[in-house]
Amino acid sequence: MLKIGYVVNADVNDKTQWSGTIFNLYNILSKKYEVDPIVLETKGLDKWFYIKQRLKQILTKKSSTNMMVPYSKLKSKKLTNLLQQSGKKYDILFFPANSVAAAFVNTNIPIIYLSDATFHVMINYYLFNLDERSIENGNMVEKQALVNANQIIYASDWAKNDAINYYGINVNKINVLPFGANLIDKFIKKSFETNKQINLLFVGVEWERKGADIALECLDFLNRNSDSKYKLTIIGLENPGTIKNDHVNFVGFLNKNNQGDYDKLIKYYQDSDIFILPTRAECAGIVFSEASMYGLPIVTYDTGGIQSYVEDEVNGFRLPLEKKGKEFAEKVEFICNDPNTYMTFSKNSRTKYENSLNWDKWLESCDRVIKKCLDD
Repeated sequence: MLKIGYVVNADVNDKTQWSGTIFNLYNILSKKYEVDPIVLETKGLDKWFYIKQRLKQILTKKSSTNMMVPYSKLKSKKLTNLLQQSGKKYDILFFPANSVAAAFVNTNIPIIYLSDATFHVMINYYLFNLDERSIENGNMVEKQALVNANQIIYASDWAKNDAINYYGINVNKINVLPFGANLIDKFIKKSFETNKQINLLFVGVEWERKGADIALECLDFLNRNSDSKYKLTIIGLENPGTIKNDHVNFVGFLNKNNQGDYDKLIKYYQDSDIFILPTRAECAGIVFSEASMYGLPIVTYDTGGIQSYVEDEVNGFRLPLEKKGKEFAEKVEFICNDPNTYMTFSKNSRTKYENSLNWDKWLESCDRVIKKCLDD
């Protein structure tokens, strides 16, 4: 059986790592291959670089990043030593979101690097106020990791296009494999009546970036202007104390490592009618795969890698970033004003999940990437 060295920074069973993606990638690869976690625990090194970053932020008012060349070289050296000392033979090294370790590792083992974004597209998108040295170092580490990899997997065309256009990476070694849902499949076929309460679901842990304000505006507009009644459930955020609205349910953070929280999250997906996430920045969005798994039509912004998950006017709508709560409400109403329209969007979401947004489909495509990697 082909043996994969799975290079991570913490326990692969931790479902909070990268929204559960590290855990799910490990498990789906293990269905077909022998997957050996190579855990690069560098707590002392990580702490030292964190203190250095904080001091820079205090003294210069500029942000830094862990994608510094010296840090990357130290991580890569630790990995190189681990590979040499273990005596284990691997057919492939697989790096999920770990360009820092992949950039300078010294090995003849073929490398597959996976990510949902490039460093370049994250500047002033997720990463703000970086100093020039951090930007220069980040781009150097990213470029070296991409050059070092035999094959690259991205979660969206958005990331792929930047790797080609900015870093000049050969298109022949880049593959787009959308992420699956990081929940078990307990789908219950939807039914829909316009005279019942319509349940909106929002899942996100950052108020501003995820657009909680727009979701609340949308809810307010719907309940003031629609014959139907709408309720919004917000998972991942606490009520800041200023929201006085009986139609809003703040659930707070649900930890997927906790079985009770995990089951609650699934129940909210099952009981909801529409998934709304006015996120202003998103590399991929596992939640879109999860919403599609449960047959939820999706209303979101057209940004980042979302295009690979939400097809406009098929399983939902992607709105321009300048649109506000009113426009989100209009799309929700369009979907919900007619049961046949709702059921069409719901079926399309489930079909999108079954055809491309699940880990079994991901594994089929990854198997082809592994074959290409070994043939290089």
